[in-house]
Parts: sequence; structure tokens; C-alpha cells
Amino acid sequence: MFILATFTATFVIPALSITVMKLSSRVSSLELTHREERFLPFLSITLFYAASTYMFLEKLNIIKPLSVMMISVTVLILLLSLITLKFKISIHAAALWGAVGFLCGLSLRFTGQDLMAPLLVSVVIAGVVSTSRLFQNFHTPKEVWWGTVTGFFFCLASVYLFG
Repeated sequence: MFILATFTATFVIPALSITVMKLSSRVSSLELTHREERFLPFLSITLFYAASTYMFLEKLNIIKPLSVMMISVTVLILLLSLITLKFKISIHAAALWGAVGFLCGLSLRFTGQDLMAPLLVSVVIAGVVSTSRLFQNFHTPKEVWWGTVTGFFFCLASVYLFG
């Protein structure tokens, strides 16, 4: 039930909201390739994540590391929304390298847990997706690097310091 609720709140509802923005001509493409069109969808996604985080924290009493991760993702999306006002940044890189940062933070914080396999898999996936963003010319190397650094260090610091 938790996974279904998380998937609905963090994927289905934001995807539907961006589709509505496309149908109402608020954005020209579902890919959000134009920096100027990214703020409104990202802001709405931030609000969905914030509402979901609040619901999970208040209603489900989730464990502290998970609550820190949910709060961090919400703040990271807000941060990326603000960055995108001035600079196009790779959200894909920030998200996937953020997951790597979370796993690194958890590994450092909870040394008794063997997270090497998920960490290696997440690094490979993040690397492949980041590279694909470059090969498809959706982003420049600078945009991918900024997304990578922002996502990784923000999420690593969040879990390591507060998890």
C-alpha cells in the first residue's frame, strides 16, 4: 500500500498535471525542453511532493531516514525549480545522482548494512541516464554536471547529517 501511495503521489499525479499543462498549452512539450517553461511544472511537482511528505509523516509514522529522504526530495525539487529560473539543469541527473547520494549517506550512517550492490547498480543507472541525456542533446555537459553535483551532495548531506 505504501509503495502504491508513493507511486501515485510522486509519479502519477505529477505526470497528469504536466499532461494537463501540455493540453492547455502552458508547456509546449512533455519533455520540458525550454527552460522558461520548466518552473510552473516543477513548482506543481514540489507542491505534490510536499503534500505527500506531509501525509506520510503525519499519517504513517515512517522511520526517520525515510522521512528525511522524503523531505530532502521535496526541498531538492524546490531548489531545482529555483535554479531553473536562471539556468537549465538536468533534473534526471539530479534525481538519479541524488539516489546515489542517499545510498552513500545510508552506507556511511548505518555501517552495519551492506549497500554495496544497490549502490553500484544505482551508479551504473545514473551514469547511463546522464550519458543518454548528453547523447540525445537534451543537455550540455555543464547542465548534467550541475544536476549531478547538486543532487548527489544535497541528498548525501541530508541523510548523513539528519538521517
